[in-house]
Amino acid sequence: EKGEFTFEFVDEAGNTGTALAKVTWIYKEAPKARIKYSTTEPTRENVTATVVFDNLEIFVIMGEDSYTFTENGEHIFEYEDEAGNQGTVVARVDWIYKEAPKATIEYNIDTLTNQDVVATITFDRENVTITNNEGNNTYTFEENGEFIFEYVDSLGNAGTTTVTVDWIDKTAPVATIGYSEVDPTNQDVTATISFDKENVRITNNEGNNTYTFTEKGEFTFEFVDEAGNTGTAVAKVTWIYKEAPKATIKYSTTEPTNGDVTAEIYFKDVEIFVIIVNDKYTFTENGEHTFYYEDEAGNQGSATAKVDWIYKGEPKATIEYSETNLTNQDVTATITFDRENVIVTGGNTHTFTENGEYTFEFEDAAGNTGTALAEVDWIDKVVPVATIEYDITELTNQDVRATITFDKENVTVTGGDTYTFTENGEYTFEYTDAAGNTGRETASVDWIDKVVANATIEYSTTTATRNDVTVIVTFDKENVTILNNDGSNTYTFTENAAFTFEYIDEAGNRGTADAMVTWIDKEAPIATLEYSTIEATNEDVTVTITFDEENVIILNNEGSNTYTFEENGEFTFEFEDQVGNVGTAVAEVDWIDKELPTARIEYSTTEETKDPVTVRLVDPSKDITIINNNGSDTYTFNRNGTFTFIIEDELGNRNEITATVSWIDTTEIDSEVTSDEYKIENGYIKNIKQNTKVEDFKKNINVMAEVIIKDKNGKIVQDDEIMATGMKVFAGINIYTGVVTGDMDGNGKITITDLAKLCLHYIDKELLKDEYKEAADVDGNNKISINDLAKLQLILIGKNK
Repeated sequence: EKGEFTFEFVDEAGNTGTALAKVTWIYKEAPKARIKYSTTEPTRENVTATVVFDNLEIFVIMGEDSYTFTENGEHIFEYEDEAGNQGTVVARVDWIYKEAPKATIEYNIDTLTNQDVVATITFDRENVTITNNEGNNTYTFEENGEFIFEYVDSLGNAGTTTVTVDWIDKTAPVATIGYSEVDPTNQDVTATISFDKENVRITNNEGNNTYTFTEKGEFTFEFVDEAGNTGTAVAKVTWIYKEAPKATIKYSTTEPTNGDVTAEIYFKDVEIFVIIVNDKYTFTENGEHTFYYEDEAGNQGSATAKVDWIYKGEPKATIEYSETNLTNQDVTATITFDRENVIVTGGNTHTFTENGEYTFEFEDAAGNTGTALAEVDWIDKVVPVATIEYDITELTNQDVRATITFDKENVTVTGGDTYTFTENGEYTFEYTDAAGNTGRETASVDWIDKVVANATIEYSTTTATRNDVTVIVTFDKENVTILNNDGSNTYTFTENAAFTFEYIDEAGNRGTADAMVTWIDKEAPIATLEYSTIEATNEDVTVTITFDEENVIILNNEGSNTYTFEENGEFTFEFEDQVGNVGTAVAEVDWIDKELPTARIEYSTTEETKDPVTVRLVDPSKDITIINNNGSDTYTFNRNGTFTFIIEDELGNRNEITATVSWIDTTEIDSEVTSDEYKIENGYIKNIKQNTKVEDFKKNINVMAEVIIKDKNGKIVQDDEIMATGMKVFAGINIYTGVVTGDMDGNGKITITDLAKLCLHYIDKELLKDEYKEAADVDGNNKISINDLAKLQLILIGKNK
């Protein structure tokens, strides 16, 4: 493969040496080719693929270098380089669209349903526009039917697709209900449901299509068909009777009587027929009788008649008392009898409000009369009389104990007969005597004072001030004595501080009250100045003032807390704080330098001359840097003109100093260029070797005038740069074009690109023109041939200089 090898050797005398072998012309792999397409965008037209080689170093032969695709597919290009390496490259095209797009339809639901069905259309390519349906790629079927999508792709290929839906069913099933029995019965009845379509599923009743009624009632079947349509059907049974009808007994009289009573059975609001064996019975005395019957549903029942209002003897009386023990309540005596409907004169109860006797008189329904005596001697309604005494009766800050006593014995006091007051208030003693008489007596104390007097501090001012602040203490009760401050209730602060008043009230309670003042300010604010920079500068300097307190007002400078120095100087801020303290702060800047540096031009001569004139920059006003002319302070004029020195001081202040020369006489200078090294003809300077520096080029030409060389963009080329094909050589009034042998891309060097350009010119693919065609004449015979290709190749591999 390409590479280098160093031979090392020694002769008989022991002298050693080396020799370098270098090979750069071995090619064992075919060049890498790529495909360039006439278009890579989707198209309805044919696409041409062309083989392109990048960075080609050797000549390549191929039967065809392009292929036209009339449809999508692949094509294989075959080629061989001059070293015999064979290669292939595949062209693939899949963006030719000459037919309408292929559509695919997808449904959100594709099985039987009662929902709307949405059809979505997609295509086998991008950028397809639907021209109907408002441009939407979905269509919603609310019922069975069809819809035609119309569309066109970005290349104009149009098409249609028909969408059909026939699986929408939004009609609920129709139900029919049948019953196992439809006549009155005391048995269960089964309801069976059926439908007008198949595959209907019952969603309640555990999925069963039958429901058994054990009594009258309704049941709602709920169902859904295959499509999801739901419905209901109500089964109703009103002919189940599992209990016999309720009978009613009617009596010949229900009033107390000493005669016979006849009972008769009958039915009301009956729904079915009832059979009775005997519907009447006569009572000659109190007792019961049972009637038996059966309804048409087979239910058997009975009803019992009872009579207890036949009276044929005198009533017996019994007296009961509401209370029989000692009491302070009224006592009620109640009389009852061994039968009903006994009338008592004045009522069957009597209330004793005090001890005594009462006679009940009564008569039964048959006219029998009688009396009964009630007697009470255990009522006591007199409440005990209470007295309350206190252990302390004067103003105090101690507890006070109250004690209660009574005018009778055996009185019970709830919670005890003493109560201790720890503060003013009331307490009610509740008590009960042996008879249950209750009483309440309230003890009241208002001479306990355990609360320290509440102090209120008032300030002469509570806002920031430059003056003294006086405080006054007051209390929420009278007769409070101040123990300090000479007994005075006022105190004057001359500066920020705190003071505590100490005091005692009439009951002996001690307290304190704190007064504090923090808003006395008798000094002006302290100002701080900050500068945008404190280093030497040619920019404006901004100073910002801040203070050690808030709400400071700047009285000058339009109230702004910043001031900008455009030149050195000083500025005095005037300010005032919120309580009126006034102050000043002086800002001073002496490090601004905006003065431009200056210098003087000194000429080597100011007399008319045919020789060059040298100018020098002298007498700078400060330390400067020359930022053009390679930093040199001298410049030589070979012809009349101007030159501007650009100078800058260390702060960045920049100035321009211009030198002008108009006294060089160049009218007789011969500007024709000759050379022993280069071939000059037809305005070209040829045979320039690659990598030739401008200063070496100038040494190899003969000319009386100043020589200036410019690149293809018109920029002057410096002496340390290299010559390139296409550069212009200005010599007096003459202009020449430089030609570097083999340099066909104008970079001054011979590379594989130049070989490729020569190959393309040789096979008439891309023809070279003007100076670049001159550069292709490597052998100098004024024509382009295979020999030039060979020589250029040898130069590339280092075999030919």
